[in-house]
Amino acid sequence: MSITDTDMASQWFGKLLLFLRRQRTAAARRQWPAKSEARAHGPQAARQQMIAERAASELGPRFRKLLDDFRLTTVRKSIAGEPRLRLLSDGTRLLSVAERNSRLLTRRARCKCDEAPRLRLPICGCGNHEEALTRLTVALHRWKREEAKFYRAYTTLGVKCCGTMDDCPLREEAA
Repeated sequence: MSITDTDMASQWFGKLLLFLRRQRTAAARRQWPAKSEARAHGPQAARQQMIAERAASELGPRFRKLLDDFRLTTVRKSIAGEPRLRLLSDGTRLLSVAERNSRLLTRRARCKCDEAPRLRLPICGCGNHEEALTRLTVALHRWKREEAKFYRAYTTLGVKCCGTMDDCPLREEAA
């Protein structure tokens, strides 16, 4: 964020103040207070998080909330030597994407968007949702992969978990 005027400086300091307040709460509660507003660690992970958030928003507020509440995950499976990414919601498979060419494999299944129960359309016939679901799945997978790389790099440098947060990924990397 480049600060070019007093309005931008005020906005930046406002974000810094909010972060510092949350740090104080996190130190007392031993977890980040606003999980849905947590940002990915590392520039590549943050970029993938942004892509996933935009794609989820295109599918509706309920879908975005699933992402914000960390209820959407991906699992990588190989079927007949073909790597596939499965998008899961609370552990239930929603769809599959071919990892090699980012192609939705379940495009004829009913769409997963907020309007799906009312519209009863297949994914391939529901606006741009085929593209949004594919982008979401691929970005979510890359986000978690890039964030794991970020934390591995930190432990390689000798950075250790300070013990302040119960769910610190650095604690997991050190174990």
